Amino acid sequence: MRKAWVLFGLLALSLNPGFAQQSDSIQLWQETFIDGRVPGPQRMQAFHAFKTWLGHALKQEGSFTHPPKPLPKVSVLTPTDESFRLYTWLYLSEDGFKAAGFVQHAPKSEGLAPRVFALEDQGLDHRSFSYRSFNDDKWPGMIYYELLEAKDGKEPYYVLLGFHPGDGIVKHKSIETMYFHSNRSPKFGKTIIELEEKLKGRLLFHYSVQAT
Repeated sequence: MRKAWVLFGLLALSLNPGFAQQSDSIQLWQETFIDGRVPGPQRMQAFHAFKTWLGHALKQEGSFTHPPKPLPKVSVLTPTDESFRLYTWLYLSEDGFKAAGFVQHAPKSEGLAPRVFALEDQGLDHRSFSYRSFNDDKWPGMIYYELLEAKDGKEPYYVLLGFHPGDGIVKHKSIETMYFHSNRSPKFGKTIIELEEKLKGRLLFHYSVQAT
């Protein structure tokens, strides 16, 4: 019965663009792309529909002042100066859990649309990139649940606390650094975290899925 309901709901969304803008439809997508009981093709259809909708919504004039809703499965982080918003979420792909996200910058002046960068999870091994840096189009996906602000001299950067459910055996947490290029595109892995007399761009913690 649940499978039939999900398939019907996705069919209704694809046939009726107006319905796809309603909050019930947006919540349905989010419930579907994270649910392992739903067949893979339907999960991915829901994920792409949601990502397309959210990316379009974030690029609209006024969307920074009035963020799109509802987003129950999405982490939304904003610094104190409200210069940008960081959206991240998890979805269940055919290859396991992955993350997706957007960085939305506040418009520089009234009447302009926000600048938005999509974060593309490349499915990288979370145990191997303590010293590497990444751009938005090659991102080691995490869902970030806290944002801290810092400075390197006069240059601001951000410390992100992240989580990834892993492969069913090992899950991961991270302390990640993020900063921006001159064109405002995000970069992850500023090598400023000192540990054992070495500088890293992130700290990674790996532990059993059975651990609390």
